[in-house]
Amino acid sequence: MKKFSMLLLMLMVMAVLVTGCSSQKEDGGDAGSESQAIAPGNVEAVAENEFVSIGQYKGISYNAVKTEVTAEMVEQEVQYLLGLYAEAGEADHNVVQEGDNIVFDFSGSHNGEKFDGGTATDYTMENVGNGGFIPGFEENLIGHQVGDQYAFDVVFPDPYQNNPDLSGENVTFEITIKKILGEEKLPELTDDFVANVQTYFEAKSVDELYDVIKQQMIDYYADSDKTTNMSAAWDAVTETFVAKKENTEEIERYINEFVDYYHSYAEMYEYDDFDKFLSETFGMTNEDFMKEAESYAKVLSTEDAGVALIAEKEGLAITAEELAAGYEKFSNEYGMDNEAVLNYFGTEENFSRELLYDKVSSWVYENANPNYTEQDESLDMPVLE
Repeated sequence: MKKFSMLLLMLMVMAVLVTGCSSQKEDGGDAGSESQAIAPGNVEAVAENEFVSIGQYKGISYNAVKTEVTAEMVEQEVQYLLGLYAEAGEADHNVVQEGDNIVFDFSGSHNGEKFDGGTATDYTMENVGNGGFIPGFEENLIGHQVGDQYAFDVVFPDPYQNNPDLSGENVTFEITIKKILGEEKLPELTDDFVANVQTYFEAKSVDELYDVIKQQMIDYYADSDKTTNMSAAWDAVTETFVAKKENTEEIERYINEFVDYYHSYAEMYEYDDFDKFLSETFGMTNEDFMKEAESYAKVLSTEDAGVALIAEKEGLAITAEELAAGYEKFSNEYGMDNEAVLNYFGTEENFSRELLYDKVSSWVYENANPNYTEQDESLDMPVLE
């Protein structure tokens, strides 16, 4: 959905605004407005309305991807699966050394009373001595052997944000060293392992596991490549869009959506001061924010006009059945009932407009001409032995 992706994109845009990537161009062009960056005359218009002229949109060429699933990629997935069931072996030494991975119990007390977060059983610490615990803790593990039970005192840092009550306080830890871990050992890949391991592959043999993983990867990359290619085809079309006249009503609508969204975003992070939220989160002023919101709103308004124009020329419209399917999709994917969808989009007209965007962009993709690189043209998969 355009609006859902639009808000996510806006987050990323905001994160880089202070670098100047989206600042106003010296020639007065709109920031970030790639679809409007093409000057009239550079593209031969094939259709136009009050707000936009557009170039070729049917049969447009674009750079496409097609991922080949190789034997190496499948093997990597198989090894990843085995790694999920790997078990650590025993180390070849029984005295804790710096850099070891160990399993131990600890229990901390302050003035004879145990404190929250100070006790654990069978705790695994990786890379002993790397400074993950408070100063002095890991140093008191090194040099002790498996089976040792002992105690030591350490002083918490001051300040200590995780538990301010312990800042600068002396505490006692009781320790039991239980195991020093060696290198992980992968399970043997056998028919018995495949048949009994709990996975979503539902394979019963090693050969079947490779076949299932391979097919799932083919399906995954087919979907992923299609998403990428649909976006590339649509981008190729929108690059021909040239704004003729500003639709002030639509621009204002988008600006208000941006403002409302980011105010709710600020409230979610408990900011009462929106200017402070913008400054601390994005490093920008409210004036900068409004300029960027307006600039991006103009891009989207022009794109909307282009969508409407293509839909008109090709007789594309949202039917009652497609509208109902749109509601159902939101219910399945986002857990939103019809009322929640209308609340999000404002009106059913706005929601229908989003569905039309999807329909038009899909039509463009289906009628486009993909240009594959030579190495990506084939899905002739190697046979896994």
